[in-house]
Amino acid sequence: PRLEQTLVLQAPGESGEGPPATAPAARGTGAGGSAGTLTVHVRSGARVGTRAQELVLNAGITDEAVDVEVNILAASELARADSFGGKSDPFCLAYWNHEQVHKTRVVNNTTDAVWKGEAFTVPVQPDGSGGRLVVEVWDADMLKKGDFLGQVCLRSVDVLFPPAGQMTFKLERKGSFTAKQNQFVQGTITLRFKSGAPRAEDPLLAGTPEAPKPPPEDQVKAVDMALDLAAERAR
Repeated sequence: PRLEQTLVLQAPGESGEGPPATAPAARGTGAGGSAGTLTVHVRSGARVGTRAQELVLNAGITDEAVDVEVNILAASELARADSFGGKSDPFCLAYWNHEQVHKTRVVNNTTDAVWKGEAFTVPVQPDGSGGRLVVEVWDADMLKKGDFLGQVCLRSVDVLFPPAGQMTFKLERKGSFTAKQNQFVQGTITLRFKSGAPRAEDPLLAGTPEAPKPPPEDQVKAVDMALDLAAERAR
C-alpha cells in the first residue's frame, strides 16, 4: 500500500553517541513507526502542500522499509595518531541501530584516506523514525587497541532524505569517551547515499518556492481569441 498523503514535519534533533567498537557484526533493521506518514526536513518558509505529497507518492515508497545504499568514500585531515612521527592507518566501522553492518579496509600511513567499493545498505522506515546510522573512524594499531579518530551520527530521516547524494561531515567526539580517548578527533568524512526516495534538494522540500510555469502558448492564444469574441458580442 502507498502512503497516505500526509507530511509530518520534524525539527532536527541532537545526534547521540555512537555504539562501542566491539558491537557484534549483524545487519540492522529499523524500528517501526506509524505507517502512512512521512517525516522530512523542511526549511523555514517552505511551502508544503500537494506537490510535496505528490513527490512522496511518485517515489513509490510503501509502508515497508526502504533500502538505502551508503558508500564510505573518504576521510580527510585526520589526526596523526601513530607514535614516533607516523600518520594514521584509518578504517571505518558503520553501525545501524547499534549493530555493526560494515567495516572498511585499512588505509596505511595517511591522514587523507580514500576508499572504493565500501558500500552497504540499511533498511530505513519510510516515516523516518526509529533508526540511526553511526560511522566511526579508527586508527588501526597492531600493538594496542586502535585510536578513535571521530564519528558522524545521522538519523534515519537524514539517511533517507539527504540534502545531496554525496555529503561531507565534520567528525565529532563520542560523548561516552574521556577527553584522552577523544584527543585525536578532527577532520571530515565523506559519504554517498542512494535510494529511491526524493531528496531534500527538490525546490519545494528545500525551502525555495518553485516558480510557476506559464501555460502553453496555444492555450494563451485560445483564451485571447475567446476574450476578443466575447468583447465583440458585448458591443
